[in-house]
Amino acid sequence: MAERTVAQLLREAATALDEQRGVGSATNMPAPDRTGEGRANRDKFCTATEFTAILLLNYPALRDCGGYQLLRARGTTRSKCLIPIDCPREGYTPHYLCSTANIGQAILYARPLQRDIDLETISQTEEPGPHTQCEVECMFCGQVINMASIQDHIDVCEISHQQSTSAAQTSAQSSAAQSSAQSAAPTSAAQSAASTSAVQSAAPTSAAQSAAPTSAAQSAASTSAAQSSAQSSASTSAAQSSASTSAAQTSAASTSSTGRVSEICNEEWKLEPDTKAAAKMFQTHLLKDADQKPTLKLTLDMHVTEEDRERAIIGFYKQTNIDWTRPFEVQLKGDCAIGDGVKKYFFSLCLNKLQTGLHLHLDYTGGKTILFTGAADHLVPSTSLPLLQGDLFRVAGRIIGHSFLNRGPLLSGMGQCLFPLLASKDMGAIDAAVLQLDDCPDLDIVEIVSLLESQTVLTPENVDQVNHLALSWDLPNLTENNRRLLGQQILHHGVIVRRERQMAQLRKGLKDTRVLQMLKERPELASALFPRSAEAELEPELIIERIVWPEPDSDEEEEIDEYCSVVAYLRQYISLASSSELQQLIEFWTGWAVLPDELYVSVDRDATYPTASTCFTTLKLPTGCGSYRDFCFKLGAAVSTTKFGFGRI
Repeated sequence: MAERTVAQLLREAATALDEQRGVGSATNMPAPDRTGEGRANRDKFCTATEFTAILLLNYPALRDCGGYQLLRARGTTRSKCLIPIDCPREGYTPHYLCSTANIGQAILYARPLQRDIDLETISQTEEPGPHTQCEVECMFCGQVINMASIQDHIDVCEISHQQSTSAAQTSAQSSAAQSSAQSAAPTSAAQSAASTSAVQSAAPTSAAQSAAPTSAAQSAASTSAAQSSAQSSASTSAAQSSASTSAAQTSAASTSSTGRVSEICNEEWKLEPDTKAAAKMFQTHLLKDADQKPTLKLTLDMHVTEEDRERAIIGFYKQTNIDWTRPFEVQLKGDCAIGDGVKKYFFSLCLNKLQTGLHLHLDYTGGKTILFTGAADHLVPSTSLPLLQGDLFRVAGRIIGHSFLNRGPLLSGMGQCLFPLLASKDMGAIDAAVLQLDDCPDLDIVEIVSLLESQTVLTPENVDQVNHLALSWDLPNLTENNRRLLGQQILHHGVIVRRERQMAQLRKGLKDTRVLQMLKERPELASALFPRSAEAELEPELIIERIVWPEPDSDEEEEIDEYCSVVAYLRQYISLASSSELQQLIEFWTGWAVLPDELYVSVDRDATYPTASTCFTTLKLPTGCGSYRDFCFKLGAAVSTTKFGFGRI
């Protein structure tokens, strides 16, 4: 007989006791009607179907909620929060939770996916639903969807269901109006015919009473006249009835054909190969009924400080239950400007705040509050916890989507590695994201990954540094065989995993503005929503706002006139220039197409053509310009030399 340890004997005794009490069998488990904490005993190697059946047996309130999602607690005592556990394609299994998700003995939390649990109508005798395992039925379209993909499905299906419901209501109202018109037309025709025949029959009767005794010929004549009148009235009524019926049929046919044309137009953006054209067609599709909705208004006070204006903008975009497809109107308190130019200025201001940072000290760093950090075309959300707790990335998503719907400026330079997180939560798509070292803004992580990808021999200090970082992120320690693999895992965790919650908030903001539907159905259109830095369109208002205008050195009237004329020429040129011309001007002015916080202008009386000092972002203008046409010629000649040098002819 083989020797056994005390632990093995205790384990065997506990198993025997469980078998005697029926705890090890899922069919013998009680089915308490509860939503609080409990223990679901299960076999570690059971299937997803068996695991779901056991979970629903213990928590029957989840059966009619359209699927469930498991969560776990993360963080310290003061910053503890619930993190969703990704659902694999085959569904949750104990083996997946213990091995891949690395749950161990942690407490798991389950929440419904499509419908909240009604705590007042929980039933104890409810039978399991027809769809278990990892397939659930969509409550909007009735389609059976994999539970790992149900959240992405309802993001699109819910909007389609709302649109079809509103279209059905409109069609029902139209058909009711047509049917009432059809019933009213024959009734009026019959009444008209009856009154006509009554008048015609009364006329001979009165004539017979007042005159002498009528002859048989006169009586026959009146009788034939009455009959002919009745026949003509009947034919008139029939003609009116047939006319109203044909008109109703024509109206119904035109309504159905209009619906088919509208449906075809709505599908065109899904088939358009040009991403920019498809994005504009989607804008038109969302805003087709915008004129019938009430106007969304915002008043921005220009007398307050910049921090107060930022608070007003954040408070406006934190409102709930707002239809962001409504017509939008902005008023500047303290400024007489009106029209679309004010709306353009507002969206340029908002996107500039997202691009360069807020003046509000929300992340306790003492400087600007940066929402997106990193190099150009590799921007990623900040990992600041106060920004995440303040739901500011959802605000950013609403601003981006709202500006997109109003054909305003877009957030340029977003890292393409984050596009899969916007389009889908599927772990396969997220893991397939191609990462570069430029995508990681943390220099210490870049240093460790570069060290692991190099062929240099690691010192003990380097190994300790790598193992310390891997241990803090629940990654394996460094060995001789996993050097490059560990480097990729560290880079993936530093760029993707640490920003999953930020991207989830950004997705919610885009969903609030209904722009997420475009990315769900066509993920490649993310490049149209987040263009590259070189493709970003520059707004004249944004450039003029950052210019520090010069002041004349003397009080001579002639010199003041020269200063004012050349400055007015530059302002007029910027206001009338196209986006490509403005981009060339900024490249000539600063050395690249990215706007700095401040642009400086100086006037040089000895210069013949404009020159630029790119290190100090200063544009030097000559004073010898007799007209605006002469100024445009000299500035255009100087800007055209950008690709040959630093703006010197």
